[in-house]
Amino acid sequence: MRKCVYRAIKGTNPNIQKINQQTVLGFPFPTSLTVRKQQEVVSYLDALQSEVDHLTYQDSEADEALGNLLPRTVTLAFSQ
Repeated sequence: MRKCVYRAIKGTNPNIQKINQQTVLGFPFPTSLTVRKQQEVVSYLDALQSEVDHLTYQDSEADEALGNLLPRTVTLAFSQ
């Protein structure tokens, strides 16, 4: 799919590329996928996104905890 998109985009600025609706409608789509299978894929991707969101939250919490730990460690090290 990426190859199709890269071949179809137009524009000289690498940050702003253009593609029209007719081109998008012409992209190959796997018509053999049943609606049930598509729903399974969407559910799987939703679960992955939920996990990514949870890990992102945990990462920010850990980052905050570490940020608070350093000043306390320095204070303890030099207060002895």
